[in-house]
Amino acid sequence: MRSTFAGATLLGSALLVGSFLGAAPVPARADRPAPENIRTGPPRATITMRATPVSSGLVRGCATADALAGETDGVREALRRWADENAAQPSGGTIRIAFHVITSDGVGDVTEGQIADQIGELNQSFAGTGYRFELATVDRTENPSWFKMAPGTGREKQAKQALAIDPAHRLNLYTCAPGPGVLGWAQYPWSAPESHFSHGVVLDYTTLPGGAAPFDPGRTAIREVGHYLGLVHPDEASSADITAGQQERIQAVVPVYRPSLFSEPVARAAAQSEITPGAGAEPEDGRVLAYRGAFPNPFRVETAIRFTLPASAEVSLRIYSVTGQLARTLVEAQLPPGDHSAMFRAGELPSGAYFAVLKVGRVQMSRTLLLVR
Repeated sequence: MRSTFAGATLLGSALLVGSFLGAAPVPARADRPAPENIRTGPPRATITMRATPVSSGLVRGCATADALAGETDGVREALRRWADENAAQPSGGTIRIAFHVITSDGVGDVTEGQIADQIGELNQSFAGTGYRFELATVDRTENPSWFKMAPGTGREKQAKQALAIDPAHRLNLYTCAPGPGVLGWAQYPWSAPESHFSHGVVLDYTTLPGGAAPFDPGRTAIREVGHYLGLVHPDEASSADITAGQQERIQAVVPVYRPSLFSEPVARAAAQSEITPGAGAEPEDGRVLAYRGAFPNPFRVETAIRFTLPASAEVSLRIYSVTGQLARTLVEAQLPPGDHSAMFRAGELPSGAYFAVLKVGRVQMSRTLLLVR
């Protein structure tokens, strides 16, 4: 039986929801584990990346997990406690999207235009809710295994661990080809601490505007983003605009379970050396290949590009202009396992966008850099 929002009532400024996801409640705010308690590696036993099996019957290709009864009371109590402790505040803000395009031999390489159109569809459907969406970054990764990832699998875990960018402050959106019967899925806000890599939305690349999937390309993302913000089956966002009731439910959930979504991360100092292993560069259990990207970004003079190797590997890190011209070769060497940082100094390069392409073995990933003068 699918869970619903039937019987939801208002208490103070929060909506107490009748049914939510999960086997073990994730408490609100201060009761949740701090980000430093979440290890980089396989999730703890209580943090599961679940999804509805195809055989159980999908909602128009949606593989987001049905809500389980075990977490209903925990989420309801978290919302009640938050309403008791916080006065009503205006809700809304800009959700910044980290867009991850995963391909296989070039298949699935959606265009910048499709990405822009998809964000336009989101803004149109969420118009009037106080929420809007804007593109923060785009990266493209050639990995045939991740391209075929399915919900709740090791492939999904590996891809998200490697590609996720600041999940507490960004909506990480992945495109791939998950297979027949699945058009997309999302992680509910309460499924893990807000900084956990598992958060985000995964879409079949053909569901973007201009794609070939059925069910109105561009609308699948609206449904899955609704799940990401707290809507559950069957009260999910559909091809219609977000309703007043759905808006209230989202506004009740987001301040409790995604409190950092509209704030900027605290800046950290960039590394100073050309290529250095980070602290604790020795191998760790559960460590996976991860491309952390550049900080700061945008940048004026220099920026540090960070990545993690699970094992010793031949690594290439190169900077290209938007026209495909090689601008810098930062790394071309065999590197040990661990965390690494390479400094990109712009020198006399002109302002504009550049691509930092990291190649480790057969895996190639890219990040967009923005040089401003």
